[in-house]
Amino acid sequence: SFRIGGGAPEYSAKGHVTNLDLQKIGEGFNIAALNAAKYQSSISGDFDVKGSGGGQYPLALDASGTLVDSTIFGAMTPRFQFTTNLATGDAHLVANGEFNGLDPSRISGDTRVAGRVNGSVDVNVTLRDYAAGVTPESIDASGRIDMSRSTIGGIDVDTAIVQGQYQDRAGTLDQLVVDGPDLHVKGQGPVALNDTGSSNLMLHVETPSLDRLGRVFGQNDLTGAATIDAQVTGNG
Repeated sequence: SFRIGGGAPEYSAKGHVTNLDLQKIGEGFNIAALNAAKYQSSISGDFDVKGSGGGQYPLALDASGTLVDSTIFGAMTPRFQFTTNLATGDAHLVANGEFNGLDPSRISGDTRVAGRVNGSVDVNVTLRDYAAGVTPESIDASGRIDMSRSTIGGIDVDTAIVQGQYQDRAGTLDQLVVDGPDLHVKGQGPVALNDTGSSNLMLHVETPSLDRLGRVFGQNDLTGAATIDAQVTGNG
């Protein structure tokens, strides 16, 4: 359905789509945050969308759906459920599903973390003023990410779990676990990147391959092995 004239256009649609390119949506509706090469995609599934605006008018959009056998960020998603809202310049996304072959460098733009990640997500994310880009101040997030049989920046990861919440540059890491032949990490505690909170993050890190880990952070002169137990305190 459509309504045009007398202000911002209004529209709604419900149905099934095949091979939708998310970047083309960003181009067509003048959403700069989506009109980027990293959002090239082939999305198939059921959807329910209602919105108004676009172009010269502020965009408001509510969408929900279930993706099946789709590709986004270079990753395959066998099944992925989502609910998203764009309004007053903010974007809110609730997502739950599986992915295979995700390349972190396509999202971050940092080739040092190039790889292939397999796993699942159950997250609730808000990006404030999303058109201006993602910064530590603009993102609120909570949920859990599980990974298995993955490679990030040349580091093999057998299993990994990240669970917690983050808002207004502060949050709590409920669980951080990374296990692989080159890296073992456990972590838990509050993290404050603001100027008023207090961090108390406990970390245990083991690596027999400092050379591989160093390359991810641009430190190519590291060798040997290390075991570190640390408490991270303070704030931004």
